[in-house]
Amino acid sequence: MKKLPAERGRVAVIGAGPGGMAAALSVHQAGHDVVLFERYPHARPAGNILNLWPPPIKALGLLGVNTEDLGAPCTAEFRNARGHRRVLAALPEQVVRDYGGGFIGLLRPELYERLLDALPEGVLQDNHTVERVEQDESGVRLHLADGRVHEADLVIGADGIDSLVRRTLWGDSRKREHNLHIFGGYTFDESVATEPGMCVLSHTRTVQGSWTAIRNKGRDGHQWWMLEAFDASREFTGDLHSRPAGTAGRCAACGGASKASSAWRTAV
Repeated sequence: MKKLPAERGRVAVIGAGPGGMAAALSVHQAGHDVVLFERYPHARPAGNILNLWPPPIKALGLLGVNTEDLGAPCTAEFRNARGHRRVLAALPEQVVRDYGGGFIGLLRPELYERLLDALPEGVLQDNHTVERVEQDESGVRLHLADGRVHEADLVIGADGIDSLVRRTLWGDSRKREHNLHIFGGYTFDESVATEPGMCVLSHTRTVQGSWTAIRNKGRDGHQWWMLEAFDASREFTGDLHSRPAGTAGRCAACGGASKASSAWRTAV
């Protein structure tokens, strides 16, 4: 039997992305009152490629999210630039038995939809923009765009890199640039000759590439990404399709990513 807290707290979560929804589910499961504010008129699935390892899949299931047939479990390995295996990610037998593999490929919108279905009625408040947050020893006050004020004991900021909570605490601090850029996509084109049930990562001195099996709403496919150094102060003016395909040519083991990127033009 679930043990409820001695005193119910009032928690507000800002941002109804996967992180915000998972936080709201956890708070609700712990026995507290929670409200999830989303600024868009309707919470909508968004995003692209995604991989999860077994621990978050297990956590989602414990939060009440339906994880049946969620993503494609993969065997993950690292290969050198010539395509030879360097490291195989070995997993305990129990993990393979329970989850099928370690690097689980899926598309972000399906995860979003499943989280949305798991939310208790009344928790999500969409079309509610939080403009300002104040706090003192009595609690926290969220000032909404429609003029209302919502009071809580705790606020969780899950509204992205420009989080209102982050700005409230630390001001408009400069974001740290990693000077990297990434290309990625997915395809359900059956002619793409990659190995099912595999996640392969490879690199040269300047480029990292990967392709991995995915599963989305009962359909099998592949996703890929290419990562390379890039000066963040410059504007990228290249072609989004030819650039990753050309880059993959410098990394022999990234052939699957190169093939998948050629199919991406018509598949996405």
